[in-house]
Amino acid sequence: MLSSKSSNRVSLFSWVLYDVGNTIFFTGIVGLFFPLWVVTEMEGTDSDYGFTLSASMFVVLLIAPFVGAVCDRVRNLKYGVSACTLIAVVAIFLAGFNIEILLVGLVLFGVSFIFMNMAEIFYNSGLSLISTNQNIGRIGGIAIGIGYIGALVAVLIGVVGVEHYGYDYGLSFQIIAGFILLVSIPMSIFFKDQQKLSSKHSFPAIGLATLRQFFAGVRYIFRSPSIRIFMVARFWYMWAIGVGSSFVALYGLDTLGLTSFQIEMILLVGVIFAMPFGMLWGVLVDRLGSKLCLQLVLTGWAIVFLLAIMVPLFNWSTEIWWLFGILVGCLYGGLWTADRPLLISLSPEGFLGESFGFYSLMARFAYLVGTFVWAILSDTFAQGQIMAVGTLFLSTLIGLACVCMISNTGTRVINK
Repeated sequence: MLSSKSSNRVSLFSWVLYDVGNTIFFTGIVGLFFPLWVVTEMEGTDSDYGFTLSASMFVVLLIAPFVGAVCDRVRNLKYGVSACTLIAVVAIFLAGFNIEILLVGLVLFGVSFIFMNMAEIFYNSGLSLISTNQNIGRIGGIAIGIGYIGALVAVLIGVVGVEHYGYDYGLSFQIIAGFILLVSIPMSIFFKDQQKLSSKHSFPAIGLATLRQFFAGVRYIFRSPSIRIFMVARFWYMWAIGVGSSFVALYGLDTLGLTSFQIEMILLVGVIFAMPFGMLWGVLVDRLGSKLCLQLVLTGWAIVFLLAIMVPLFNWSTEIWWLFGILVGCLYGGLWTADRPLLISLSPEGFLGESFGFYSLMARFAYLVGTFVWAILSDTFAQGQIMAVGTLFLSTLIGLACVCMISNTGTRVINK
């Protein structure tokens, strides 16, 4: 039997390892292979992919706060993570078969996307169980840094499997599905939850209590200026970063004229820088504070989007896109390393899961709006993709301004 100290270490390891699977999904499936599959193999368009993302986000938008409230109520974080991840993995794997109808692939992708987002709500709440006020930034940064192993694997699948050996994108879906399943097993077995809700409570009673807590959480958020401003800020900056991450491959392909191989290599460079910088941002959060680090990260993202606009407008050499990859790699992990501790510090006891539900909701609502706007602009105007990136630049600036308005960074004590 494991000692308490050993159990905590195993729990921490399993939580960190899960981020590898989460990252390979959002980098490999959402950001790289699936949009390329839609456009190159199925001869679809930006709007086919964009509207599928929007529809999936709408579903997540509806259920995310309730999932967060359930998370607070029953405390079975690892079971929520495991169940949602398993459904997503099955959907990804099925999408890897030789599908001839685009709509079938889009539906399977939508299912996997919805359930990976649900799993993420449970997962994020687990950060407060394995960290303290003194190390929350470092632990989050370690997870982000190690998580980029997943992004590295995704890029290598593209470079070696797809480009060199000629595998189709369907096989890459199945390889990634198996990888996600493998790295999620330790969390489903070893993660140490808080005390579970007593089994004598019936499901209707739990459901009623969840609804009461949900509405109490809504009242709290609208009453607390700091959380209210944080949620507004998250809407704007996640519009930019979420949509930008999903459409970067298509932007490079259609607007910059890069090949799939060049895009994969630029992503590889970004991942190499992201791994150490994710950990570095964790150290900076503990030393400088989560709010200041979030401001620095968003300033960097504004520069990234401005650079992405200027390259095609001024006909700069696409070689500068390598600088883009490095800069994105340095910044990417900093966002979640900074904003999760900031939300935890602002959230009251008993509402953390629900706070992460709204945290997820704001990101998904932003994604819903952002992908819809991208799809409309890219298919309507001759330089629609450049205009779409312009909206990402503006939304980043608005999000940064909102973060600057947060006056209280919270005093919540975590696992003292």
